[in-house]
Amino acid sequence: MTTKIDIIKLKSLAALGNVEAMYTLACNYLYGIGVEVDLIKAHSYLEKAVEKGFEPAKGMIENVFADKGHSAKLSPEFKEDIYEAFKSMCQDADKGIPAALHMKSMFRLSDDTDDFRFKRAIKEQEMACQQDYAPALYSLGIVYQRGNRIKGKEKEGLSMILRAAEKEYIPALQYMMRIWPEKVYQIIKYLSEKDDASGEVFHMLSQYYRDGVVVDENIDEFVSLLKKSAEKQFVGAFYDLGILYEFGKKGVTRDIFKAVEYYEQGVALDDADCMVNLGCILETSKEYPNDKKRAFELYSKAAEKEKGYAYNNLGTCYKRGIGTEVNKEKALECYTKAADMQCMEAYWNLYMYYMDEVCTPRDFKKAVEWLQKGDEAGNLQCTYQITKHIEHGDGIERNAAKFYFYMNKAAAGGYEEAYLDLANCYKNGIGTQQSGNLAFEWYQKAAKVSVEGITALAQCYTYGIGTQQDYDKAVELYKIAAEQGDAQAQCDLGICYRSGEGVEKDPVIAIEWYLKAAEQGHGGALNNLGIMYQHGIGVESDIDKAAEYYLKAAEAGNADGQFCIGLFYANGAGVEQNYEEAIKWFKEAASQGEPDSMFHLAQLYNEGLGVEKDMNLVAIYLYMAADRGFQPAIDAINKNRIPRPERKE
Repeated sequence: MTTKIDIIKLKSLAALGNVEAMYTLACNYLYGIGVEVDLIKAHSYLEKAVEKGFEPAKGMIENVFADKGHSAKLSPEFKEDIYEAFKSMCQDADKGIPAALHMKSMFRLSDDTDDFRFKRAIKEQEMACQQDYAPALYSLGIVYQRGNRIKGKEKEGLSMILRAAEKEYIPALQYMMRIWPEKVYQIIKYLSEKDDASGEVFHMLSQYYRDGVVVDENIDEFVSLLKKSAEKQFVGAFYDLGILYEFGKKGVTRDIFKAVEYYEQGVALDDADCMVNLGCILETSKEYPNDKKRAFELYSKAAEKEKGYAYNNLGTCYKRGIGTEVNKEKALECYTKAADMQCMEAYWNLYMYYMDEVCTPRDFKKAVEWLQKGDEAGNLQCTYQITKHIEHGDGIERNAAKFYFYMNKAAAGGYEEAYLDLANCYKNGIGTQQSGNLAFEWYQKAAKVSVEGITALAQCYTYGIGTQQDYDKAVELYKIAAEQGDAQAQCDLGICYRSGEGVEKDPVIAIEWYLKAAEQGHGGALNNLGIMYQHGIGVESDIDKAAEYYLKAAEAGNADGQFCIGLFYANGAGVEQNYEEAIKWFKEAASQGEPDSMFHLAQLYNEGLGVEKDMNLVAIYLYMAADRGFQPAIDAINKNRIPRPERKE
């Protein structure tokens, strides 16, 4: 209770320049706490505090008084909407009424509240807690337990939340369910057995049976309790039941019509989540009649409730003309608002807005900016996609260290597509120190989530990357991946049968696997088939067939195939001799670092076959091959004492 003596003390402190006393006196005169209401004095004390730079006073004077604080009259909006109710609450709080103390201060407990108001809020909450008021115990307990602004009271905070839960305060029960479910199970069970049990209580109890926490998992009981909750008109139950039937989760038979029925009931209770889910069904379902116009209306209504994902869906409606006219400006506005509200999908849609050329010409720079914002917000799909832009230099510079940084961030965060790429970084030393052991670890993780990962792990056993060489294990994994249709595994398995590594040597079976991979356009398999037909391994020798496969391998971009078909054209084997074609394919292979092609290009330039003689280019190609350790080129340079050329082609 504020007494006359308290007011005198405050006035004395204010006279000495204490800004907190000035602010407190302003509140007292504004709301009639210990004094008669006097708006002029309230305004005057706030002005003095503002002059001294006291931020709480500045915010208050601008929001409470007319003309942004230039007048001593109350702002019309504040006077009509808030003043009388808040004045009454402040006066009740001054009398020590716990509900008023709690309500007056609860919104000032956030981390962004200034220190002065935060400390006052804590004091008022403590006064309410002393009267064992459950909402205050919960609110102050949360502040203590999180330990953001008040350290060392985490255990006390948890104890306070538990006390609030024991008083059957629903928010406290919900909180304790998440961090200490066994502590509150009996309370929730007891509440559910009351005649007046609420839908919220049934909903909380259902979660125990859904997750098998404290009690055995029981899906029938879970669904039964959800339905009891729905009968009590608890909106969360309608949403959960809708999800169960829409996707057939937890063993519940999928039924899109039942899902719609529950979502509709949630919509009738004005639930934004049900609006969005129902909108998605009406927009995209192949089993339920579409109504794109109503879907758009539902998204719009949910967006009015400040739901980020509703704005995101609205953005797509405006972009694609779903249930409304195409409006690319509105699409951008909605996506941006959704991103501002931390809707993860919106960041990706904003990226695509600048990439797919539906609304605007492609803009790599803006697209990457949204990927970076999505990465900062925690969207791992955006994090991973940044690596693709770094790889190609689209909208962001090529940088191996950054490539590794983002790939590692995506993989460490659990984005499965990044596992294989991160393993390759460690295997090849891309942006980080080469490490066979770390590569092997990530290949193991990749193998659990993708067939390509299984193949890559098999290659680790083939070549002893981060593990002991083990051909038997390699073949075992190649077979698993090959049977799932992975072309690389089929090709590698063919190599195992051809060489007899991990299996009994059988060139016929090798060809069978090469053919399966070749049917998918795998360049290595096509080249290997060319080798088999050229040398009659597992089939009768057929130079024409070999040339056919080498050409297909070359066209698929395989460097070995490009060299082989180039050699065939140079020698007229399986094809008509054609030095120009030979040079074309040798250059293609050389551009991929294939040294034999470089050596043969040097020979053709030396002899002037298909090209004019050019001894400088002879030297260039010989040194290119020699720098890759190709011994014939090294021998030719040494034998003929060819100096290193000054330029490269």
